Amino acid sequence: MGRLWGHEPVRRALGQALSQGRLPHALLFHGPAGVGKRTLASTLGQFLLCQYPRGGEEEWSPCGECSSCRWVQAGTHPDFHLLQPQRSPRTGPSGVVRQEVISIESVRAVAEGAQYSPVISSCQVFLIVRADTMTAEAANALLKTLEEPPPGTYLFLTATNRAALLSTVLSRCVSMPVGLCPRGTVEAFLQEEKGLS
Repeated sequence: MGRLWGHEPVRRALGQALSQGRLPHALLFHGPAGVGKRTLASTLGQFLLCQYPRGGEEEWSPCGECSSCRWVQAGTHPDFHLLQPQRSPRTGPSGVVRQEVISIESVRAVAEGAQYSPVISSCQVFLIVRADTMTAEAANALLKTLEEPPPGTYLFLTATNRAALLSTVLSRCVSMPVGLCPRGTVEAFLQEEKGLS
């Protein structure tokens, strides 16, 4: 995972919270599709688990080289848990339709996992991607964990459609709006990271 590009206001707010030791336990990264919500949340989780984190308020980043960073990047870190929507059949007016949802069973597994202590780190991170696809039952099953997480447990949610989340979920998360990056930032990224001019 390389350098984070853009989203300075969000990165700065997170950096200030980190430097003051006041990072909220439940964050909702929301905004248009494809703007980097998952990347921001995942990088923050990796930073929290990193053995040699870098930077401070303005430029915080995981080292990207320690065993914890490599495990997060490979999807094998025992204290970094990723939950994504799964394809599920739903019956609609025109018959069975397959759509992607986060089921109550998946959220119950998160709630149960959050009750255990971290395996090798000082904290554990649960990243719920596209939380706006949770069924109402799943969202309700997450409420207690969002409201009273065990110490050292962080829940990061991403959503494209913030309005699709239950108000009870929204009230338990700190909102992190993630917007489009300015054109200059995108051009700099393409030049430096991808070698395009």
